[in-house]
Amino acid sequence: MYFFIVNPNSGCGSGLKVWNQTKKYLNSINAPYDVFFTAKQGDAMNKAMELSKDRTEELYVIAVGGDGTINEVINGLDFSSNVIFGFIPSGSGNDLGRSLGYSGNTQDILKKLFTNGYVRNMDYGVVTNDDGTLRRRFIVSCGIGFDAAVCHALEVSKIKDFCNKIGIGKLSYTIIGFIEFLKSKPSAGYMILDGDRKVEFKSIFFISMQNHPYEGGGYKFAPNAQWNDGMLDATAVCSRSKLKLLPILLNKKKGLKESGIVRFFPFSEAQFHIEDKKAMHTDGELMGYQSDFTVRCVEGKVRILL
Repeated sequence: MYFFIVNPNSGCGSGLKVWNQTKKYLNSINAPYDVFFTAKQGDAMNKAMELSKDRTEELYVIAVGGDGTINEVINGLDFSSNVIFGFIPSGSGNDLGRSLGYSGNTQDILKKLFTNGYVRNMDYGVVTNDDGTLRRRFIVSCGIGFDAAVCHALEVSKIKDFCNKIGIGKLSYTIIGFIEFLKSKPSAGYMILDGDRKVEFKSIFFISMQNHPYEGGGYKFAPNAQWNDGMLDATAVCSRSKLKLLPILLNKKKGLKESGIVRFFPFSEAQFHIEDKKAMHTDGELMGYQSDFTVRCVEGKVRILL
């Protein structure tokens, strides 16, 4: 049995179009399914929680939406129950689909999932703030600093909606990214990797903890990240000079490479401290402003249809 959690407004209405294509395909192969449409933030998480609680009979829970919808479903699912997660991308970012090699063609994705699909085990990450009052899972990435400030700005800016309406939604991250780049200021801080390695920074621009290589609509922040190795990859970008940072961040196609400014740190669990509170996100979803937090990898608990 397939149960679909659909965000019809993802990708400025693309979610509904993708669902209509999905429904037509499912009917053509006589697949049993049910569907729930989200109306507001939190609906996807609550529905996923309801579906998976104490689940003994196998159920495929399929998210149709962007990375934010996927994040909600991941945060709602009970992975100790008999549920298998899947997704059909319809947002403007779609970094999870990009990392997993999904094509941009919905029909190809449908055939891949429902005709040739198989189940794999995937890791996910968990971030917890210093006093334990805030805890959230992520499937793609979480970050603090510049990349999170961009996510925060995307939530309130009209630029994203405008770009989506004229069919250039993927450019919204770049445009808002440049604006936030001009506003951002580095901070000092440190991280402790797996309890025994302390790495200090004098000028953190941002740190991104990645389960998959891509973030922010196709930026390859962590070229070595693998989603089934029991590890996350921290990408630390540090510099006092924005002029040195600019060409690195603009090189979207090639992605980030290790240098004096960019450093990669694989870990299974890490504690972080930033002297000044910075914006934080999980899969692009806002986590307010944080300074002390822990990030850990949960190995292989997501049963995912690919």
